Amino acid sequence: MASRRLLKKEIKYIVDQLLVEYLFVETGCKENNRENLDKALDCISDLNDEFISRIAHTEQNNPKAYYKAFYKDFNAKVNEIMNLLVQK
Repeated sequence: MASRRLLKKEIKYIVDQLLVEYLFVETGCKENNRENLDKALDCISDLNDEFISRIAHTEQNNPKAYYKAFYKDFNAKVNEIMNLLVQK
């Protein structure tokens, strides 16, 4: 298992990439897609806060299962944000 510090850096990198993707999509955005973009931006900011705080409070009983669920939740949230960004 990677250290918490490296995991936090990876999360920050992915969030930064999502923000870059948001900016690219926003520059060519039509008005009818603005609502999805606003929701995506809110989700991106929540993603960073939620998952960084979850790293700080790891379950000590079963860390392997905890991080497996952590990665599953994180990937699901990133996919949800990407779907919001690509909706037309």
